[in-house]
Amino acid sequence: MDLYEALAAKIAEYDSGSVGGEVPGFDAWDDAARDYLEAVCKSVAEGESALSVYERMKADLPRLEELVEAEEASYTFDWYDDHYYIKIYSGQVQACKFVLSLCEALVSE
Repeated sequence: MDLYEALAAKIAEYDSGSVGGEVPGFDAWDDAARDYLEAVCKSVAEGESALSVYERMKADLPRLEELVEAEEASYTFDWYDDHYYIKIYSGQVQACKFVLSLCEALVSE
């Protein structure tokens, strides 16, 4: 399975509702993870290599983790949910780590 197929399969899991058991009730989290994966999948479909995606994810992960830490220290108020942004950033971290693991598995093959 190549990177595009693996990403598409994970997105399909989100669409079917079979992902999310790890953090029940965090729809914003799951939506953010799915959207992140969809953006990566689109870039792969447009020709971005697995190595390029890997390097981009390695660079993006610290930024996302800093956003989570900042929200944990002092959350951004949102009328929708006091912890809305931490859910968004955490979902993106989860997706980024998933993509990194996919890329590492592909490189090791």
